[in-house]
Amino acid sequence: MAGLPALSLPMGLTSGALPAGLELTGAENADTALLALALGIEAVLPPAPVATAAWRGSEGDREQHS
Repeated sequence: MAGLPALSLPMGLTSGALPAGLELTGAENADTALLALALGIEAVLPPAPVATAAWRGSEGDREQHS
């Protein structure tokens, strides 16, 4: 553990329909600046898609591919 503030922003889905995210890590004691940066990024991005039951697949599908 580095003791640095970090967060992850959902960025949408890949071409293969997998969730993608952006991880940000700030300098020590830069929590407020990191959150401000994340808010700025979120302000210019479209809303992240919400996983649906079809996207997650059924339990049977997961067992077959494990």
